[in-house]
Amino acid sequence: MFADDTNILFSNHCLHQLNSTIADTNCSLVNWLNKNKLLLNKDKTVYIDFHLTQKVSSVIDDIRIENVPIQQERATKFLGVWIDDTLQWDIHKDKLLGKMKSLCYAFSILSKISDIETLKCALVHSIITYFIPFWGFSHKNVFIMQKRIIKTMKQVPLSSTTKHLFKELSIMPVPCIYIHETVCFIQENLHIFTKNRDFHYHSTRHSNDIFIADQRLHKGHSSVRQRGVLLYKKLLKMSGLARKDSNPK
Repeated sequence: MFADDTNILFSNHCLHQLNSTIADTNCSLVNWLNKNKLLLNKDKTVYIDFHLTQKVSSVIDDIRIENVPIQQERATKFLGVWIDDTLQWDIHKDKLLGKMKSLCYAFSILSKISDIETLKCALVHSIITYFIPFWGFSHKNVFIMQKRIIKTMKQVPLSSTTKHLFKELSIMPVPCIYIHETVCFIQENLHIFTKNRDFHYHSTRHSNDIFIADQRLHKGHSSVRQRGVLLYKKLLKMSGLARKDSNPK
């Protein structure tokens, strides 16, 4: 729950039990709403059938609340993030690129009447950073648009290189933002990750390390739990080597 938004997540290996749980929960939801004299906006209520691959129809029974059918959607906006039914994040990135293109046009006008510091304050860093640990593993097009905005700010040809511009403006490129935000997310949420000690009882020097499960699917390899943890462990290793080198014996 968040403010007036309520989301319910169902999962089950048995399709029959899944449909039964959904129906029972919907009944409980309606009873709770009635007891608390609350109304559910059914026009704004949707459901998503999450799955690994594209498919034509849903295997879930029609979902109804008080006999009103709930619309199935391939994607929906959740707290500012577009989530699709295969968790590929393509729709979210397309929406983000649309915002950046509009801002790029605005910067092309503002750059003629505003100084560079003012433009930097209005930069699109906040919308790029938002939720990037989850969708940022595939950031090529977003990075291209970020470079285009930087060139627009500096009023240089689009064919120009941007490496020195990022340094001059002290702006982090999208790949660096992804790494930074992902590592920070891991650090701030260490409690949700499984440790090696949870799988064996004998003490080793890696007992407190985050456990990385084998992944068969590309989606698993690109997830925060896989790629994010690898980035985090690599940073710890690099920082450990740095401390070792800076501590002469």
